[in-house]
Amino acid sequence: PGPALARAALASGTRGVRPLEPGRHGTKPARNTADAVAGGVALAALGFVERAYRIGARELGAEPALLVTGGDAELLAAAFPAAQRIDDLVLRGLAAWADA
Repeated sequence: PGPALARAALASGTRGVRPLEPGRHGTKPARNTADAVAGGVALAALGFVERAYRIGARELGAEPALLVTGGDAELLAAAFPAAQRIDDLVLRGLAAWADA
């Protein structure tokens, strides 16, 4: 799950954690619970992508393309300058599959 789903899960499953407004994230040290949740889920997503990218590069022997899409594409694209944002990537994939 991305940061939005992780925030929602924490808000619904953790006592005392209130839901956050959509799109809130940060990567600086937090001074309150809401900022800690927002920053934690953002850093988890960024860390996952960074680690997966490094593993992919090692396995492929070359730097892979990094495509970002979906609700957290803005966060990811801002953190990874080489990322290519494609807002309709899933629809393009479905169209290619349908044409095959």
